[in-house]
Amino acid sequence: MERILSCCGIVCSECPSYPTECAGCPALKGRVFWLDYVDADICPVYKCCLDKAVEHCGKCGEMPCERWTRYKDPNVSEEEGAAEREKRAAFLRQREESGE
Repeated sequence: MERILSCCGIVCSECPSYPTECAGCPALKGRVFWLDYVDADICPVYKCCLDKAVEHCGKCGEMPCERWTRYKDPNVSEEEGAAEREKRAAFLRQREESGE
């Protein structure tokens, strides 16, 4: 299976919601399924990348920003969320360093 990458560092193709609940952020242009649970019509992280004209957050000097902490899975603890954010940030830094 092709690896589908979101701008926030999530590997969409490895997500349990892919492809049944969600086709992935790139295909949906940020209009992902979980927006039903927040007050937004497009993922704020995706919109930020569009507004800044960057491919992913690793290309932004503000990463990680407050959007990463505000929009999180409510089913995980703060510790799990922080660990996941750090994993995604490391992945995005690696993508940026490799030119991906």
